[in-house]
Amino acid sequence: MAYSSLTRLPPTDNLAAALTALRLGSFSAAAIELGITHAAVSRRIAVVEEWAGERLFERHGRGVLPTPSGQRILTRIGVALDQIALLGHAGKVERKLPTVRLSVTPSFTRYWLLPRFLSLEGQPPIVRLEIVAGLTHADLLGGEVDLAIRYGRGNWKVGTERKLYDETLIPVVAKSLLRGRSKIQAKDIAKWPLLHAGDATNWKSWATAHAHKLTTKGSDRILADYSIAIDAAVAGLGVALWIRELHGLPEGLVALDEFPAKSPLGYYLLSRAGDVDSPASGVASRIQAAR
Repeated sequence: MAYSSLTRLPPTDNLAAALTALRLGSFSAAAIELGITHAAVSRRIAVVEEWAGERLFERHGRGVLPTPSGQRILTRIGVALDQIALLGHAGKVERKLPTVRLSVTPSFTRYWLLPRFLSLEGQPPIVRLEIVAGLTHADLLGGEVDLAIRYGRGNWKVGTERKLYDETLIPVVAKSLLRGRSKIQAKDIAKWPLLHAGDATNWKSWATAHAHKLTTKGSDRILADYSIAIDAAVAGLGVALWIRELHGLPEGLVALDEFPAKSPLGYYLLSRAGDVDSPASGVASRIQAAR
């Protein structure tokens, strides 16, 4: 790519003079702020006007006002220079802060990780946390990610594995589905369309905890992710199992607290064995402390 056109741009000092005059409405005020003479400001702005092929300012009373073309051109120049300045700042931040890549499920990202994101990076930031959200397992040992949070029964035999917390499962249902119902029993809950997150593991555990045999119904729905199951419950499509330790109860849902159950599954934090005193180990420590 050729950048020969850059040689035809006015020097940045000239652009700064024009932008300062636009902001202050006066060549004299611009000269004082920039520490140069009034004549120098006029010369620098003349260079910008020659480059633009337009008159940028008109004298008005004791100061100057931009022409319509001047307002348009100088506004765009200001925006462009701001964007260039931000690019330079972003580059410095990225070079200074080490990046830690974390593999995690979309639902854990939404409900637990994002509300704690800034604290996990440190205050002030000491790492740049990059989220790899998905339902497939990223390669931790191969270096695809630095940390992973997986959902299941554990024992993945991948590095060091720590369970974040035990889960309490609470049936939740939209308020609209409770209308006209007084006393709810476990068998009543099982008659609603059940919203499964991935598979029926948690609902089977819940049914066992309440001495109820789980039977599959045509109205039940198997959804790819926990967050989708919760959203489906909000939409009135059935009853989902809310993980109380993961997040607050979403608006529009009623928790049937009298029917809790412990889940055989859980979220586990995985890190590479022997990874100590590294940016990733620092993030892992903050994740555990934030439970």
